Amino acid sequence: MQTPKELFEQSGWKALNRIGTFAEMHHIFKQNFSDLNALLMQIKKNEDGENAWLHLSQYIFNFLASSFSLCEHCRKMMAFYKGTELYKEYEKKTLETFNNNLCAFIHKFRNYQTHYQIEFAYSDTQKNTVVFLSENLLKDKSQWNTKSREFILENGDELNVAQIFSDYLMLTDKFYIWLYKELMEYHKHDMKERDALIKKMNFDSVCLSSTITDALNGKKVSG
Repeated sequence: MQTPKELFEQSGWKALNRIGTFAEMHHIFKQNFSDLNALLMQIKKNEDGENAWLHLSQYIFNFLASSFSLCEHCRKMMAFYKGTELYKEYEKKTLETFNNNLCAFIHKFRNYQTHYQIEFAYSDTQKNTVVFLSENLLKDKSQWNTKSREFILENGDELNVAQIFSDYLMLTDKFYIWLYKELMEYHKHDMKERDALIKKMNFDSVCLSSTITDALNGKKVSG
């Protein structure tokens, strides 16, 4: 007779737990973007007045911090697959996706906000947008590497806060949708064995995170 311990030691169960733990971090990242985006919309519509501006730096900080945590959680999860073809594809896809000026800026800006100083955003009343001033960001050039500095310069005098973070979210979500699908395909046999064992033991099946199911169904991963 199988015991719960046997189920918890089964490869498919462990894989789903590993992927689900990461998916929770992905959800936190998306929720931080959702909170920030909602606040930026309030400012754009001139709702909630000064109170919205009081929370803006906090929401930006939360988004940047969670973007770094998401990368680290992914590295930790994928370390399990070192030496496999999946891991080789993961490394290749990571380089293709994140080796660009936008991602370099997000990475260095996270370090800037966390270890150097909080950069305040401003309102461009003519464009009705919230922006960072390039001149302020570049006062200490040692805070930036070549790619992140290029990103600031190519955006001109100011960086559109909503556009930058939205572009980064879309890029990362596309990558993780791909990764969820690859992981589930890699563990397809393990998952079948897991489901069979659950049925044999009369256990209730554990639902996949909505983050994972949306990805597997080809839906946009939302916050």
